[in-house]
Amino acid sequence: MRFVDEYRAPEQVMQLIEHLRERASHLSYTAERPLRIMEVCGGHTHAIFKFGLDQLLPGKR
Repeated sequence: MRFVDEYRAPEQVMQLIEHLRERASHLSYTAERPLRIMEVCGGHTHAIFKFGLDQLLPGKR
């Protein structure tokens, strides 16, 4: 299960998180105009909350 194991490697996940943070820093969002993420399907939503990815969003720390 090559692809599954790649997403469970902590060092690779941290690199991806840092990449996403860097990219997000170029977006213009504020408390008055927050960043909005469109929900695609329930499976994605389940994975986001199951693995704590929602805690990585701005304002969730």
